[in-house]
Amino acid sequence: MNLLRKIVRYFVTVNPMINLLAFIIAIITIYIARDQTRSIRNVNDFITTRSLKSFPNNLTNINQFLTKEIDNQYKKQVIICLDFSGYGMFSSNNSFKTYKSLLQQLITKSSSENYQITYLCYNEKITKMILEEQFKSDSIEDLKTRQFREFIYESEERPDSVYKSVYKNKSSFEDFIFEKDKSVFDAIKGWATHNKSCQILKYSERLPCYLWYCDGEAILSFPNLEDIEEHAIFTRDTKLIRFFLGRIGFEYDEENKIYKINENCDKIKVLDINT
Repeated sequence: MNLLRKIVRYFVTVNPMINLLAFIIAIITIYIARDQTRSIRNVNDFITTRSLKSFPNNLTNINQFLTKEIDNQYKKQVIICLDFSGYGMFSSNNSFKTYKSLLQQLITKSSSENYQITYLCYNEKITKMILEEQFKSDSIEDLKTRQFREFIYESEERPDSVYKSVYKNKSSFEDFIFEKDKSVFDAIKGWATHNKSCQILKYSERLPCYLWYCDGEAILSFPNLEDIEEHAIFTRDTKLIRFFLGRIGFEYDEENKIYKINENCDKIKVLDINT
């Protein structure tokens, strides 16, 4: 230890030139480190696929993605495919409110800004089937979660009465979720009505993933199975995006450089919203 102190003292006091050189090297190192940090921050711009947060925290990523696309003046096509229109409404209501507002902006601006938007979600039959399956093993007491209680007391004019009616039995609980989800879909349909740039679709099978797409970039979120968390990814991988959109029922139109519904797909029903 004494030897080390003597060496340090030598460089500091005895040999000022070496001390100056060490100082210069330190400054250069700092600038190199800053450049490397900047490069690390920018590396995400070049990674085609990366992991995002799990549901419901992935709504933060989705909101950031949609915000970026709203600000993108050159976008050509937006596609959203998911199970429930009220995606994350009960699990993360504050993030959902932001998400819903962003959806409204994307849909209402599509006509004036001349881009296509396609919105797809489950039809009523499969929605009810999924709800029954989702809560099949839960008792009515299991369903009395903090998130649901907070949602009811934040959104209802008579929360005590609603809370009692919702938790009367499992059927009433599922009916409540179904009606709330339907109200969100009705709002989306209302924003899209008479907007020829917007397409509203209903889906009759399970989706392989939930998807938010815009011009070569997408967030994919994979449904949770057997209590495994729902995980999301961001990707620019063209093959990956085309694979999952193809699984859903879309095909790429090489001539117009957009996705369109595969004519042979019988899982998708186009709703008439322009009459």
